[in-house]
Amino acid sequence: LSGKSTEAPYIAEPTAESTYRNVMTGLKAYLANAGSTAIGGAALADDNWPITEADFVSTLKNYASFTGPGAMYAQDVIYSDSDTKVDAIRVESLFVSLTKTK
Repeated sequence: LSGKSTEAPYIAEPTAESTYRNVMTGLKAYLANAGSTAIGGAALADDNWPITEADFVSTLKNYASFTGPGAMYAQDVIYSDSDTKVDAIRVESLFVSLTKTK
């Protein structure tokens, strides 16, 4: 953890996959660094996200597949029966006890 506040309860930001994991964070970093060529080649907007919802779902499926660059997230996403929408995304977070001054 890093970025602790200067006063109690000293809340900190998670900094590692061991304390926080989110497929959207991983995908954002991947698209910013590598683009979408290896995961379907969807056109990206200026913010590095796919332009259409269909392209977003396709890009996410390719990224978070068991053989994709985001394989660690493969079980973190549930798609609709038609595979055209995202129904749920699991975010993992570790509880860290906070130290308070008396």
